[in-house]
Amino acid sequence: LESSTCLFLTGACSETGQVCADKQCIVPVPLVRDTSPCIFQSNPSNHPDRFKCMIQPTSVINEPETYGNDEVVLRGNGGCLRVIRPVTWAWDGNAFIFESTEDLNTINACFAPGTL
Repeated sequence: LESSTCLFLTGACSETGQVCADKQCIVPVPLVRDTSPCIFQSNPSNHPDRFKCMIQPTSVINEPETYGNDEVVLRGNGGCLRVIRPVTWAWDGNAFIFESTEDLNTINACFAPGTL
């Protein structure tokens, strides 16, 4: 499904109900937070610092599986907007992992249980 078309043509993926993400046309997957708070994972020997928010079970989407990806703006609780860099959208179908310059309290306030 790798497609540079979605980079140049607005709505190139919309005919199939897909969205353009990371230069690919993909099926949108809802990410809904579960009841646990997000956590900050600081582990410089294993991976860069990142956040992990548990989500209600959904399709497994491990992409992009890298760090330092393009920024994405997400709308959360009460319409708050947060800039994040996705690491995995739905790791194992139950965890949203991302990088952000925000602090943990700000992340948890915006990505509250039942949102995202």
